[in-house]
Amino acid sequence: MLLASKTKLINSNTFFLTGNQVFWPYKKTHLNPGDRLKFPNYSSYRTGRLTHRGGGTAILIQNSIHHHPTPIASTTFENTTIEIHLPGSTPITISSIYRPPHGPISTLELNNIFNSNSKCITVGDFNAKHRPWSSGTWNSNGTIIHDYICNINLILLAPCEPTHFPNHSNNPSTLDFGILKNLSSGDANSINELSSDHNPVSFEIDINVNLPAITEVNRAIRRYIDNPKPNYNIKSTSPQEILSFLKKINPRKATGPDGIPNKALQQFPTNVITFITKIFNKCLLCNYFPTIWKTAHVQMFPKPGQNHKLPGNYRPISILSNIGKIFEKIILSQLKEECHDLSIIPNEQYGFRAGHGCIHQLLRVTNTVTQGFNHKFYTGEIFLDVRKAFD
Repeated sequence: MLLASKTKLINSNTFFLTGNQVFWPYKKTHLNPGDRLKFPNYSSYRTGRLTHRGGGTAILIQNSIHHHPTPIASTTFENTTIEIHLPGSTPITISSIYRPPHGPISTLELNNIFNSNSKCITVGDFNAKHRPWSSGTWNSNGTIIHDYICNINLILLAPCEPTHFPNHSNNPSTLDFGILKNLSSGDANSINELSSDHNPVSFEIDINVNLPAITEVNRAIRRYIDNPKPNYNIKSTSPQEILSFLKKINPRKATGPDGIPNKALQQFPTNVITFITKIFNKCLLCNYFPTIWKTAHVQMFPKPGQNHKLPGNYRPISILSNIGKIFEKIILSQLKEECHDLSIIPNEQYGFRAGHGCIHQLLRVTNTVTQGFNHKFYTGEIFLDVRKAFD
């Protein structure tokens, strides 16, 4: 069970669970220089400001867990860092971070944390906003951390709900999240429990699981880094957008290679939709489309009135993953919005555009021909019919 501390000394906190092991990282403790954190059966480690109250980070850890503090010097953010040793596992670095709102964060100082061990967990208030984890506007530190995560194959773990609710603004954002190294992504939830402008965030991370899918994503990230491509700042999706697409799909459509029918997708509970959202956003963040969603079951249908002994007289139909097709719809929606905003699609294009059709194209051609007649011009037209265009 996860519990949130409501002590008045601590303005907001972050905590997480791995199996039966409980750690309590605190950021922005607002403790006075002489204050001490004392909880039965827990060891406390704190990095506070020496001259005045405010800021600060701390970690509480069960005494039964073998660990030791590993102080890491940093000037662009405050941190409290420890190293834990669990049976059957390599050492893991745990770091609680608070980055003040002003000034850029140093990736070199982040390297000091993530180079300390093969497995690392860093959580806290980064005061950084970017589309993959926070709705609305983004800031420069968000871009720095976003690029840092992609460049060295780290895992972002952020709640879907906002964590920061400014007292003088109606624009909530997500400033509190986690970054993992060589650990499978877990779950993060923003909890409305404290009388603060920051919500505490619960993290559940299974340190014994490394998902093959995450490894595949990391390989794809490395290929992407080795072959740079332009980043078009694709926006992240949301559970609401995914649900809107699920409501429109035909439950009778054929099932793809993954064996998940549309009818099952439409009955997914909210927590499953949340996990799918995180997978989609991870793929969008890394410009990655999973290979398994490109695999299709191909069925051959004979063309009417043709010689069925000839292979060319069959129409191949590719049946793809239904989840992959939902992801395609999200990408298509963003591409359409981008094309509209940048006026990429020419006015003469009427196919595959909402509110446009053959009738509009016929009217345009008719008007062009009529104007030519009126001005005694010749009007030339070319009609193309591409054979087996979809084969």
